[in-house]
Amino acid sequence: MDPRSEAPADSSQASGLAVQLSARFSAALESGESPEIETYLAQVPKGERPRLLAELLSVEVSYHRRRGRPCTAEDYRGRFPGHDELVTTICAAKPLPPGEAPQQTGQTCAGEPKTARTPLMVPMSDVMSDVVLASGSGDTGAPAPDGPDSLLAGTWPFCELPRPVTDAVRARMTLKEFAAGEVLIRQGEPSRCLMAVVEGRVEVRVRQQQGQWHDVAEAGGAMILGEMGLVTDEPCTATVVAKTPVRAMVLPAEQFRRLAARHNVLWVALSQLIAERLGRVEMDVLTGKVLEGYRIKRAVGRGGMAVVYEAEAPVDGRRVALKMMSHRFTHDLEAQQRFEREMEICRSLDHPNISRIFGCFTSFGTNFMVLEYCDGVSLAKLIHDTGALGQEEVRKIAGQLAAALDYAHRRDVCHRDLKPSNMMIGRDGMLKLMDFGLAKTSVSPDLTHVGNVLGTPRYMAPEQLAGKRADGRADVFAFGSIVYEMLTGRPLFRGKDILAIIMRQMVWSLPARVKIRPDLEEDLYAVLRESLDKKPERRVLELARLVRWSAPVSPELLS
Repeated sequence: MDPRSEAPADSSQASGLAVQLSARFSAALESGESPEIETYLAQVPKGERPRLLAELLSVEVSYHRRRGRPCTAEDYRGRFPGHDELVTTICAAKPLPPGEAPQQTGQTCAGEPKTARTPLMVPMSDVMSDVVLASGSGDTGAPAPDGPDSLLAGTWPFCELPRPVTDAVRARMTLKEFAAGEVLIRQGEPSRCLMAVVEGRVEVRVRQQQGQWHDVAEAGGAMILGEMGLVTDEPCTATVVAKTPVRAMVLPAEQFRRLAARHNVLWVALSQLIAERLGRVEMDVLTGKVLEGYRIKRAVGRGGMAVVYEAEAPVDGRRVALKMMSHRFTHDLEAQQRFEREMEICRSLDHPNISRIFGCFTSFGTNFMVLEYCDGVSLAKLIHDTGALGQEEVRKIAGQLAAALDYAHRRDVCHRDLKPSNMMIGRDGMLKLMDFGLAKTSVSPDLTHVGNVLGTPRYMAPEQLAGKRADGRADVFAFGSIVYEMLTGRPLFRGKDILAIIMRQMVWSLPARVKIRPDLEEDLYAVLRESLDKKPERRVLELARLVRWSAPVSPELLS
């Protein structure tokens, strides 16, 4: 029997998996991937699939609609036969109000454009319990009365919560007006309320340690303010000033907490909002903050799972990278376990070609890792800017990566997410392998369920794409894919989604040496031949043999 179609021991386990898959699907969209709904449906029992389909389809339709790419029922009926009514209902849902039309420009944080937001993924079990709690009076979801308070239903993320929940919030809000120049929220003060601005423009400013002000954003239209302090129990991270006369609906903090105690989905909603705002621009509301003795300087990277900041220790000026788990996953137990396991694995590794970990801490409602900072460029950017690399430089980089992988494999650590963007080349020419978020050992619990595809499909071995258990031989396949990309300047497998990549892999075979590159030398061709076999047992590349190639990259290549 297919283990993916066998019902779990209890329904809560199946429901929990569906919730996790929903969060991962939303994160994949957010990170710029093109996740296939069908791939996610195959990972839950058949009885759970209609509910998961409704969630994933709602997320995808809303995601594309916010980016000006409306979806029609015809786009989905052929893909999901037997669910015509569900598809029609979701695709015919009321579009964004006129004031919420997608924007193409603008700053992030409080005024983040709608095109940058990912629809809120709300677990169906939470939705149903919230509906029951909020509709005891027999509310059937009749249209809200006209007026400023009705705009709350069009303000993200509340526009994607169940109507009874937004009604419960709105009933406890009061309308307040602010004159131009008046302060709505003041940095450093306790969080006193949640605000929904419904009219006017505001400026978001952050005061640096040295006393100067940094403008984070200016925005108008419907927006939520004050979420950071409520979720993290930290003082307000920025000052918000009315640039024009502003009208805002205000919910006192204590009232919000009482509502969130009944409707946990409100905490999820605000956590999602924080995840959308942090790390999108170089200078955000955490810039200048001192966390555990490290002053944040700027955001340097953002992915589906985490945001990375450059920071320094004020005492000695040491630069570090702070990897912050996205608030999107603060309600996902498995994601937290994965983050903790990454910390444990990084602590066990000490190699010059692997980014070191200096510590970890909890702050602002999430987890942080303190990592070695690499001042340089990612291998992905190097290939993008340079194209095909010289063969001697390919050997130097491949040798350093082989040294890191051979060391990790000898310590029973399989990376499972090798890709050029996970490798930094410092100004000293040394490569650093990073991001062990999907790594595992034989003794650590495998948080990747059979049939669950996690990682970057373009560099995955066939067994990984099939959702099977992956070991060090999957890393060897990814290693060969990266060497191919360095030699040619283009990915081994190109495709807009996982299905396209699987189809390309099925028909692919290693081309003749001269077809890959006319001047390709035999030793590098042998690396491709010994690493890119579709059968794991036929990948006979010995990484230790390539360590002798290891050498710093030429400075001219990095200039």
